[in-house]
Amino acid sequence: VRVAAAAVAAAALAAAGGAALGPAQCEGERQLSTSPPSSEHLSTMQGLSGHHLRNRMVTSVIGLPLRGKAHMARRLKRYLEFFHGFEVELFDVNEYSGPDGDQRMLEALKSFFEADDKGTIRAEKYVCSGRFAIIYSKDTHAARNSMWSGHSKWRRRWMSKTLEDELQAHSIFVEIQVDESTIHRKEYMDRLERARGLEPGTLEKTIVEFKKDYVTIQDDGTEDDLAY
Repeated sequence: VRVAAAAVAAAALAAAGGAALGPAQCEGERQLSTSPPSSEHLSTMQGLSGHHLRNRMVTSVIGLPLRGKAHMARRLKRYLEFFHGFEVELFDVNEYSGPDGDQRMLEALKSFFEADDKGTIRAEKYVCSGRFAIIYSKDTHAARNSMWSGHSKWRRRWMSKTLEDELQAHSIFVEIQVDESTIHRKEYMDRLERARGLEPGTLEKTIVEFKKDYVTIQDDGTEDDLAY
């Protein structure tokens, strides 16, 4: 968790400052790609007035169900607040369901980035770092129809473009992967099924069903223009 959080923070700060870290500078088995923002994006960012506009960051935590995305989102929030002074807010995709859910999520993000904290203790604490939104899903399967779910290449690209065009925000995708054979994960699923009164194997069936639509972040070059 610490490695992933540090890598996300590094990518965010690099994007805000117009510089980027190479993959070799990140730790972990799956390294974080911090490819530089496009020249067009940098020009837009550099032309904006106000430090808070240049430091608008959005991280989307994605992955298959029951991978600890909500836990990672909370840990990342604490890390970014404590070590980097960002003002961070969590956005659960499940809270923005329904026909107008995608638009309500965009409006909520806009309200967060444009909130006026001038003259408050909060403003003094976060003025040097900016605002950081973290998008995740408590119930991944239930959120699959949202454009903000990020579970396909098309949705991730839509999110990145929408955030840049509408909010002038830089997006970073974090994918949580686990070892399918991990005994702790299976024990956790068993306990969760008993706690929820579900039939044995119900959660595994949900994961298998979700896999039919889920597309992992591609390392074949087709998503190299995104930060992940």
